[in-house]
Amino acid sequence: MKIYAFIFARGGSKGLKKKNLRKINNKELIYYPIAFAKKIKQIDKIFISTDDEKIKKTALKYGSEIINRPKKLAGSKSPELLAWKHAVKHIMDKGDKFDLFVSLPATSPIKNKKDILGSIKLLKKDVDIVMTAKKSKWNPWFNMLTKNKQDGYYDIVNSSKKEIYQRQLAPKTYDIVGSVYVTRPNYIIRSKNLLQGKKKIYEIPESRSIDIDSLQDFNFAKMLMKSNF
Repeated sequence: MKIYAFIFARGGSKGLKKKNLRKINNKELIYYPIAFAKKIKQIDKIFISTDDEKIKKTALKYGSEIINRPKKLAGSKSPELLAWKHAVKHIMDKGDKFDLFVSLPATSPIKNKKDILGSIKLLKKDVDIVMTAKKSKWNPWFNMLTKNKQDGYYDIVNSSKKEIYQRQLAPKTYDIVGSVYVTRPNYIIRSKNLLQGKKKIYEIPESRSIDIDSLQDFNFAKMLMKSNF
């Protein structure tokens, strides 16, 4: 079985400029997913898909292969899935066949080997995609509100008719964490969005769930990683 790892790192970012090249412990964010992928012997190749020349040079320095991402697929409104499709097609067009696609976003740098291998193990024949997730702090059946357009008041987001007065009685919910995604090339090619098909989650703790999108996120990750890396 051939397993390829992918890091999708566009140059532009509205929340935090050039975030993929910002340094934590003297290493750029894109260093961390490459380093983790290198530790896993089951991963055969590592690719970075980017439109940014500095990211390309940095990725090459750390031992990743490059996929030139078109500018039209690197905008803030461009769906991530389109970049995935482009990367898979790029490799297939070269006649290179592989079995598993593992996405390791640089903006979630606090991963470990267990998270990646555990996610890969969950991708059974009847599963389309595996993603990391954490237990939700807020629950739409109990303590989340949505605005009622008819009267302007706010209602509990509860899709069932049963009223729930205790958090323990509400269905368990999970927040997707962009740390690890595992799927197959054919799923990516035929999918219209990343949440269709049969999904499994690999649960990770709050301490590894940081997703950097702002300076506050970056500073928090920097603080956490000083003691862990």
